[in-house]
Amino acid sequence: MNWFGVRKEKRTQLYFPDYGGFEFRKLPLEDSCLVEKANGEVVKAWKHFYCNQLTFDGYKNIHAAMVTLGFDRDFVLDPFNKIPVAGDVSGKPKRNEADIKKWTSQVAESQRYKVMNKHGNLLLLDKITMFLGIGLLLLIIIYGATRAYGGS
Repeated sequence: MNWFGVRKEKRTQLYFPDYGGFEFRKLPLEDSCLVEKANGEVVKAWKHFYCNQLTFDGYKNIHAAMVTLGFDRDFVLDPFNKIPVAGDVSGKPKRNEADIKKWTSQVAESQRYKVMNKHGNLLLLDKITMFLGIGLLLLIIIYGATRAYGGS
């Protein structure tokens, strides 16, 4: 929960890393993807489809939840073929290189638009430079005004 009381939506993922094990983990849901972050930056993401969730009743200290399967090398893991094949991001891409590239480029394009519409923050150095530049302009204007009206 952040300062304004808005909760980040999280989903449970059954994650299969490359070394052959598995783990249950809660990941934030952003832009319809389960994301893994490091230092506030997205490191890995898996497309989340509600039709692909599996019911997990819980076991020992693992709570019951709707679980999405995730693999280290695949951004859409669908072993039970529940996700419909679609030409856009509403479904999974067909299993050929051209469709996978097209699907991935649509995701990347939507993220590009999101970044472009986001207001950028000025760095501290940029703020100091702008402040000093405005101060210099004001000094030049004041100096010119004093020379024009009362200076000798």
